[in-house]
Amino acid sequence: APNILNSTRNTLMNNPRPNFSWSSVRNARAYELFIGQDAGFMQIVLTQTIATTDFTPLSPLPDGTYSMRVRAYDADLNPGKFSKTYTFTIDTTPPPPPTPLSPPNQSSMLNRPTLQWLSVGGEAQYQIELDNNADFSSPEFTEITSKTSLRTRSLARGVNYYWRVRAKDKAGNWGGWSVGFMFFVP
Repeated sequence: APNILNSTRNTLMNNPRPNFSWSSVRNARAYELFIGQDAGFMQIVLTQTIATTDFTPLSPLPDGTYSMRVRAYDADLNPGKFSKTYTFTIDTTPPPPPTPLSPPNQSSMLNRPTLQWLSVGGEAQYQIELDNNADFSSPEFTEITSKTSLRTRSLARGVNYYWRVRAKDKAGNWGGWSVGFMFFVP
């Protein structure tokens, strides 16, 4: 039976057209791939017979959990044993924008404030941008963290600062930016 090579990789992915590969079987003439929505392959989503040892679906797979297996056909087109089942999840849905909490919008702050926001849940990472331009065209700094707060470095006095945050989920999907909050350092 072929060995699915994807099985050591991350089983959570944000690519709806993943490439699957497997080991070659000596004297194999073709390979037959099955993707189902259940481990028993009662709900087959895709089946494909090909001569190569890799395959990328032509159409995107919807978000969900799938099982895959492959088998080889010999020179007389007799099917061989199935590979072990490989289970994977496709998640292309980004998390929602986080909600900024502190410093409050339109507030005055000390020159080294702690930025805080609400968690989007799950194992998220957050990217924070701080800029003295409302359009975030040249951020003073950008940072990535798994926490829901971040203390800034010392900021210049007499300046309006704008900050925003976005989240990335475990599958690697970046969500949209939060609304921008402004604070003044007197």
